[in-house]
Amino acid sequence: MGRNNHPCSANARWRKFIFSRKDGDHTGRFQQTFEAQYNEAVDHFITLKLNGFVRTTVKAIGFEDTTKTFEFNKEYLMCHLPQEEVDGWFWVRLDDGSCTHLKNPLVEFSPETTQPSYVVNIPNISGSLQVIDIELSDGQELISTVALDDALCDTLSDITEEGDAPVHGKLDDGTYVLFDPRLELRRTRLQALSPMAVD
Repeated sequence: MGRNNHPCSANARWRKFIFSRKDGDHTGRFQQTFEAQYNEAVDHFITLKLNGFVRTTVKAIGFEDTTKTFEFNKEYLMCHLPQEEVDGWFWVRLDDGSCTHLKNPLVEFSPETTQPSYVVNIPNISGSLQVIDIELSDGQELISTVALDDALCDTLSDITEEGDAPVHGKLDDGTYVLFDPRLELRRTRLQALSPMAVD
């Protein structure tokens, strides 16, 4: 049996890009919606959301295919599976049913931008925050090898489910990352009591 790990647990994983393959179009499962919220009269940054929750803020965004018109404050269905790296591609579905791509942004916030719902501090204590999958993601994925001691930890759900608000992390240098839940396999009581098979 298994369940998603907790953002404050040891060996929790974090990433610098906002969309992973989990956020794409998985036929028959929860439909993911992307929106870029922007009010030209008052906003200095664009707030990017997935399923209504803040993921990051950017100064500019648009389709790579400039012949297609990108609309702010419109929900687009995600399609295909995002490339897991900053400036990789993610795809959304247009009204005509076709899919087009945009760049997968960096997780980034400042005091002047909209803020995410949940932010935990991730201190790098004696090298406890380590870069992983360097070759695959150019060092954009991290793991915290120790449990976090943040006041917010006890208020977060033990299980991360589809549709939950994302959890962001703030590093010592003031930059942000996004919690990347992973399935933890757990032995059942029956498995623990069962003797190992022998030849």
